[in-house]
Amino acid sequence: MLDGILICPRTHSRITIDAANSIAKVEGSDSSYPIKDGIVDFLPHTEDRITRAYDSCASSYDNYMTLSGLAWKLFGTPFVLLVWGFLDDKVFINKPLASIPDDFDGVLLDVPAGTGMFTFDKYRKLNRASIIAIDYSLAMLQKARERYAENGIRNVTFIRGDVGNLPVRQASIDMCLSMAGFHAFPNKDQGLDEIARVLKHNSIFSGSFYIKGKRLLTDLFVRQIFCRKGFFTAPFYDEHECLSKFGEQFNIHHTANIKSGFCFEMSKK
Repeated sequence: MLDGILICPRTHSRITIDAANSIAKVEGSDSSYPIKDGIVDFLPHTEDRITRAYDSCASSYDNYMTLSGLAWKLFGTPFVLLVWGFLDDKVFINKPLASIPDDFDGVLLDVPAGTGMFTFDKYRKLNRASIIAIDYSLAMLQKARERYAENGIRNVTFIRGDVGNLPVRQASIDMCLSMAGFHAFPNKDQGLDEIARVLKHNSIFSGSFYIKGKRLLTDLFVRQIFCRKGFFTAPFYDEHECLSKFGEQFNIHHTANIKSGFCFEMSKK
């Protein structure tokens, strides 16, 4: 499905998947990457505080994000209100997803893919698209793969990889979605450069993430809890920095924010 698009992040050589879908081979060498549970692992020996954080919370991530279940409703609701100052985050989900036409038939890059909780309903409509779901956490990708399989979504290639060194050929992506993850990227400038590198000219880039400087209490929780746990990684952008950095490589179509939540749609220059 993605013949000629996937590359080795170290050598930039073409990647081919064997017929048994068990190994990803680097063309022209003896090197290869393992495929675990249908996920191509470009980080087979990587285990750091970010992977540990998201691997450990993968089983409860959906309940936290949606405040599902009695315990999360009772205890999670006041916590979320305290941290973020609002409960309804649909704008940060619906706006980025609305950028993707239901008849989209190109290559869509979803990074970070997370558990697929917010995207599976949209992806069920995109049966003509080729979707690359990339995340730093193997456990999060396993959850996404299970969810997509349960919903009959078969046109997704799952990849464990680093947004700062994407295993994707230059100018090969027709659209990029990045929801609720940019704040976790260790090197945000490099991640932004990589997304720009793999996108085609005029391709859409949409998403949402945390920005600093909008709400003091949120900034405090981010620094003292989320950063220390490994879920967020400093430094962070404020709104001015977002517009300035993104504007260097993208035409900004629209942005919106509710307190510390920021969403955007733009196209590659």
